[in-house]
Amino acid sequence: MGLDEERSVKDGLLKGLLRGLDRWHSELDYIGKDIITLKQNPFSVRAREGILYI
Repeated sequence: MGLDEERSVKDGLLKGLLRGLDRWHSELDYIGKDIITLKQNPFSVRAREGILYI
């Protein structure tokens, strides 16, 4: 494996890792917003969806 191929593999792994972390962060942000909505208005449709989602 040449130096360019090795660098390409490392870049690909890093990009995949960053995409995974971004998706994970987005999911946690979504759950957090649902919890805030639930506290503000426990009878709203979005809050009930949040309970089922969690």
